[in-house]
Amino acid sequence: NRHIPNLEQKFTQLVKRTATSINSCTNGVYLALKQLNLQNDPVFVPPVTFFGIGSSIVRAGGIPVFTKTDKHGLMDTNSVLEYLDHSWPKKARVALPCHINSRHNNVATLQGHIDLIEDAAPAFGTKDKDNNCIVSHSKNVSIISFSYGKPLTAGEGGMIFSTDNTAQWLKGHRYCGLDNLDGQYGYGVF
Repeated sequence: NRHIPNLEQKFTQLVKRTATSINSCTNGVYLALKQLNLQNDPVFVPPVTFFGIGSSIVRAGGIPVFTKTDKHGLMDTNSVLEYLDHSWPKKARVALPCHINSRHNNVATLQGHIDLIEDAAPAFGTKDKDNNCIVSHSKNVSIISFSYGKPLTAGEGGMIFSTDNTAQWLKGHRYCGLDNLDGQYGYGVF
Protein backbone atom coordinates (compact mmCIF):
# COMPACT_ATOMS: atom_id res chain seq x y z
CA ASN A 1 0.00 0.00 0.00
CA ARG A 2 1.47 3.36 -0.99
CA HIS A 3 0.26 4.93 2.28
CA ILE A 4 2.33 2.66 4.54
CA PRO A 5 5.67 4.53 4.16
CA ASN A 6 3.88 7.82 4.94
CA LEU A 7 2.26 6.34 8.06
CA GLU A 8 5.61 4.94 9.21
CA GLN A 9 7.27 8.31 8.67
CA LYS A 10 4.59 10.11 10.73
CA PHE A 11 4.93 7.62 13.59
CA THR A 12 8.74 7.87 13.43
CA GLN A 13 8.47 11.66 13.83
CA LEU A 14 5.91 11.35 16.64
CA VAL A 15 7.68 8.66 18.68
CA LYS A 16 11.29 9.62 17.81
CA ARG A 17 12.15 5.98 16.99
CA THR A 18 11.95 4.14 13.69
CA ALA A 19 8.43 2.82 13.05
CA THR A 20 7.71 -0.36 11.07
CA SER A 21 4.12 -1.25 10.22
CA ILE A 22 2.95 -4.82 10.80
CA ASN A 23 -0.24 -6.80 10.32
CA SER A 24 -0.70 -7.53 14.07
CA CYS A 25 0.98 -6.96 17.41
CA THR A 26 1.34 -10.74 17.80
CA ASN A 27 3.28 -10.94 14.54
CA GLY A 28 5.33 -7.94 15.66
CA VAL A 29 6.30 -9.77 18.87
CA TYR A 30 7.25 -12.82 16.78
CA LEU A 31 9.42 -10.73 14.43
CA ALA A 32 11.10 -8.86 17.30
CA LEU A 33 11.98 -12.19 18.92
CA LYS A 34 12.96 -13.85 15.62
CA GLN A 35 15.58 -11.22 14.87
CA LEU A 36 17.34 -12.24 18.12
CA ASN A 37 17.93 -15.75 16.68
CA LEU A 38 16.66 -17.60 19.76
CA GLN A 39 17.64 -21.27 20.06
CA ASN A 40 15.57 -22.76 22.88
CA ASP A 41 16.40 -19.69 24.98
CA PRO A 42 14.14 -18.89 27.95
CA VAL A 43 11.97 -15.78 27.45
CA PHE A 44 10.43 -14.24 30.58
CA VAL A 45 6.78 -13.28 30.13
CA PRO A 46 3.95 -12.62 32.59
CA PRO A 47 1.12 -15.18 32.63
CA VAL A 48 -1.41 -12.36 32.22
CA THR A 49 -1.06 -11.63 28.51
CA PHE A 50 -2.68 -12.30 25.15
CA PHE A 51 -2.52 -16.02 24.35
CA GLY A 52 -0.70 -15.36 21.07
CA ILE A 53 2.38 -14.10 22.91
CA GLY A 54 3.32 -17.57 24.17
CA SER A 55 2.95 -19.06 20.71
CA SER A 56 5.03 -16.22 19.23
CA ILE A 57 7.82 -17.05 21.68
CA VAL A 58 7.75 -20.74 20.73
CA ARG A 59 7.51 -19.99 16.99
CA ALA A 60 10.57 -17.71 17.27
CA GLY A 61 12.63 -20.48 18.93
CA GLY A 62 12.21 -19.46 22.56
CA ILE A 63 10.74 -21.14 25.63
CA PRO A 64 8.16 -19.11 27.62
CA VAL A 65 9.04 -18.81 31.30
CA PHE A 66 6.15 -17.32 33.24
CA THR A 67 7.13 -14.79 35.90
CA LYS A 68 5.45 -13.65 39.06
CA THR A 69 3.04 -10.76 38.69
CA ASP A 70 2.19 -7.74 40.77
CA LYS A 71 -1.35 -7.02 42.02
CA HIS A 72 -2.27 -5.58 38.60
CA GLY A 73 -1.13 -8.61 36.59
CA LEU A 74 2.05 -6.92 35.31
CA MET A 75 5.41 -8.67 35.24
CA ASP A 76 7.11 -8.48 38.62
CA THR A 77 10.46 -7.18 37.37
CA ASN A 78 12.14 -7.88 40.71
CA SER A 79 11.30 -11.57 40.32
CA VAL A 80 12.98 -11.53 36.91
CA LEU A 81 16.15 -10.17 38.53
CA GLU A 82 15.92 -12.96 41.13
CA TYR A 83 15.50 -15.56 38.36
CA LEU A 84 18.56 -14.16 36.57
CA ASP A 85 20.63 -14.68 39.73
CA HIS A 86 19.76 -18.41 39.84
CA SER A 87 21.32 -21.01 37.61
CA TRP A 88 19.21 -22.00 34.69
CA PRO A 89 19.91 -24.86 32.33
CA LYS A 90 20.36 -22.09 29.76
CA LYS A 91 20.85 -18.39 30.44
CA ALA A 92 17.79 -16.26 29.77
CA ARG A 93 18.40 -13.52 27.21
CA VAL A 94 15.01 -11.85 26.85
CA ALA A 95 12.17 -10.48 28.95
CA LEU A 96 8.87 -9.55 27.34
CA PRO A 97 6.92 -7.31 29.74
CA CYS A 98 3.31 -6.65 28.72
CA HIS A 99 1.75 -3.28 29.49
CA ILE A 100 -1.97 -3.81 30.20
CA ASN A 101 -5.06 -2.01 31.47
CA SER A 102 -3.49 1.47 31.14
CA ARG A 103 -0.67 0.33 33.41
CA HIS A 104 2.95 -0.21 32.48
CA ASN A 105 5.92 -2.13 33.83
CA ASN A 106 8.88 -0.33 35.30
CA VAL A 107 11.34 -1.81 32.82
CA ALA A 108 14.18 0.46 33.97
CA THR A 109 15.01 -2.10 36.68
CA LEU A 110 15.79 -4.66 33.95
CA GLN A 111 17.83 -2.37 31.64
CA GLY A 112 21.34 -3.71 31.16
CA HIS A 113 20.52 -7.12 32.65
CA ILE A 114 18.56 -8.66 29.79
CA ASP A 115 17.22 -7.79 26.31
CA LEU A 116 13.75 -6.26 26.53
CA ILE A 117 10.92 -6.39 24.02
CA GLU A 118 7.89 -4.48 25.22
CA ASP A 119 4.41 -5.70 24.34
CA ALA A 120 2.84 -2.27 24.49
CA ALA A 121 -0.27 -3.33 22.52
CA PRO A 122 -2.77 -1.35 24.63
CA ALA A 123 -0.31 1.23 25.94
CA PHE A 124 0.06 3.87 23.23
CA GLY A 125 -0.36 7.22 24.98
CA THR A 126 0.18 5.81 28.49
CA LYS A 127 2.43 8.09 30.55
CA ASP A 128 4.99 7.20 33.21
CA LYS A 129 5.35 8.99 36.56
CA ASP A 130 7.39 11.75 34.86
CA ASN A 131 4.60 12.28 32.28
CA ASN A 132 6.64 10.73 29.43
CA CYS A 133 4.89 8.51 26.88
CA ILE A 134 6.16 5.01 27.70
CA VAL A 135 6.30 3.98 24.05
CA SER A 136 8.29 6.97 22.82
CA HIS A 137 10.46 7.21 25.93
CA SER A 138 11.57 3.57 25.82
CA LYS A 139 14.93 2.53 24.40
CA ASN A 140 13.68 -1.04 23.84
CA VAL A 141 11.84 -2.57 20.92
CA SER A 142 8.17 -1.77 21.55
CA ILE A 143 5.14 -3.08 19.69
CA ILE A 144 1.66 -1.51 19.65
CA SER A 145 -1.62 -2.80 18.26
CA PHE A 146 -4.27 -1.05 16.20
CA SER A 147 -6.82 -3.78 16.94
CA TYR A 148 -10.23 -3.04 18.44
CA GLY A 149 -10.21 -2.15 22.13
CA LYS A 150 -6.85 -0.38 21.90
CA PRO A 151 -6.25 3.36 22.48
CA LEU A 152 -5.44 3.90 18.79
CA THR A 153 -7.47 1.63 16.54
CA ALA A 154 -7.65 0.97 12.82
CA GLY A 155 -9.41 -2.38 13.05
CA GLU A 156 -6.19 -4.38 12.79
CA GLY A 157 -2.45 -3.99 12.34
CA GLY A 158 0.20 -2.43 14.50
CA MET A 159 3.61 -0.79 14.64
CA ILE A 160 7.04 -1.78 15.93
CA PHE A 161 9.30 0.96 17.29
CA SER A 162 13.02 0.24 17.19
CA THR A 163 16.42 1.41 15.98
CA ASP A 164 17.17 1.98 12.29
CA ASN A 165 19.23 -1.24 12.04
CA THR A 166 16.52 -3.40 13.60
CA ALA A 167 13.85 -1.69 11.46
CA GLN A 168 15.64 -2.63 8.23
CA TRP A 169 15.63 -6.29 9.26
CA LEU A 170 11.97 -6.08 10.30
CA LYS A 171 10.90 -4.44 7.04
CA GLY A 172 12.66 -7.17 5.13
CA HIS A 173 10.81 -9.91 7.02
CA ARG A 174 7.33 -8.56 7.76
CA TYR A 175 5.81 -9.98 4.55
CA CYS A 176 6.40 -13.69 5.19
CA GLY A 177 10.14 -13.21 4.87
CA LEU A 178 9.92 -11.63 1.42
CA ASP A 179 12.37 -8.79 0.97
CA ASN A 180 9.73 -6.17 0.32
CA LEU A 181 10.77 -2.80 1.69
CA ASP A 182 8.26 -0.71 -0.27
CA GLY A 183 5.15 -2.56 0.95
CA GLN A 184 3.80 -3.25 -2.54
CA TYR A 185 3.56 -7.09 -2.36
CA GLY A 186 5.27 -7.15 -5.75
CA TYR A 187 2.33 -5.59 -7.59
CA GLY A 188 3.67 -2.08 -8.00
CA VAL A 189 1.92 1.19 -7.19
CA PHE A 190 -1.82 1.33 -7.82
